[in-house]
Amino acid sequence: MITFGMVVYSFEGIPLVLPIKQSMKDSSSFERVLIAMMCTHCVTLCTFGVLYYFTFGNSLFNIVTAHFPDTVASTTMLSFYLIAVIFSFPMAFVPINIIAETIYPKMGNWINTTMRVGEVLFALVCGILLSEYADKYLSLLGSIFCAPLAIIIPALIHL
Repeated sequence: MITFGMVVYSFEGIPLVLPIKQSMKDSSSFERVLIAMMCTHCVTLCTFGVLYYFTFGNSLFNIVTAHFPDTVASTTMLSFYLIAVIFSFPMAFVPINIIAETIYPKMGNWINTTMRVGEVLFALVCGILLSEYADKYLSLLGSIFCAPLAIIIPALIHL
């Protein structure tokens, strides 16, 4: 079951699809591009998973980066990956914030900002405390939170 949660978690950016389509001037080719990108994403995930298994066999770590050697190149790559995660992580909370701001429209701007910072800090604390259980944590996130985020919430926002 861990695999299914991880796969759903890998599609965490899917809630941004409908807002992107609505903001396009000409959305006639959007479906074709979306299908091509989803197929590319699936093929990339499957390819890396199979290559990872064939490369390391049964001595797999839960996180791929644990196999990297301790060199300047791998440290640099991990640093860039960390920067990308730090700047893209708050984007996952956009649908939640849209819903919260429509439910409570009269809240002040500082309250909305405080809610956003609190959500990100809560996820950060969970990530730090549960770091040794990363596979189970990501699977839980994928199965409980990302599935509704990817399937249910975008439809509710755009009804």
